[in-house]
Amino acid sequence: MIDTHVHLGQLLYDNPGLKPGQLLRWMDRQGIDRAVVMAIEVPEELDYLVPTRELLKMTRPHRDRLLPACGVDPR
Repeated sequence: MIDTHVHLGQLLYDNPGLKPGQLLRWMDRQGIDRAVVMAIEVPEELDYLVPTRELLKMTRPHRDRLLPACGVDPR
């Protein structure tokens, strides 16, 4: 099974978000084999950005399961 939309890192002020290991453990409990991890590049979207460069670093050791989806701020 593939989850097509997940996030890593802190996105909201009051929520620390997930680190890669935490996300992988959650995926294991849910029976998810792979996940597409979304970057956050648009400042108005959430409280914090998770730029593509950072996302690529976070997912590099787990590319067999965590598939980074690069984001672009169209401005």
